[in-house]
Amino acid sequence: MDELSKVVWSHNTSETRTTKFTPFRLLYGVETMSPEELKNKILRATSAPEGNEPSDESDLIELDILQAASNLSKYQKETTKWKDKKVVRKNISVGDWVLKRKPNTENAGKMEPK
Repeated sequence: MDELSKVVWSHNTSETRTTKFTPFRLLYGVETMSPEELKNKILRATSAPEGNEPSDESDLIELDILQAASNLSKYQKETTKWKDKKVVRKNISVGDWVLKRKPNTENAGKMEPK
């Protein structure tokens, strides 16, 4: 049980590749402080994105969520582009012969052997 809390903490404080934010920051609007920072009483200075002066903390959270959504969209486009490079496109028109495999009814489903 002790290990579970460490794993959850590690997940919540690690920046994700898709959003470029930590789950903790997206939820609370600020980054976490490590135990060393708390022990040494290190203060952090945070600043808003340039050109925007949000009035309160909820505006900062909204800006982070919008930026995360934008980053996620970019990541999905890059992933789709990468996967589409591997696809071999074939032009199939009406009347072409196509091999269609008939699944074995006994083993049909996701657990079917390959």
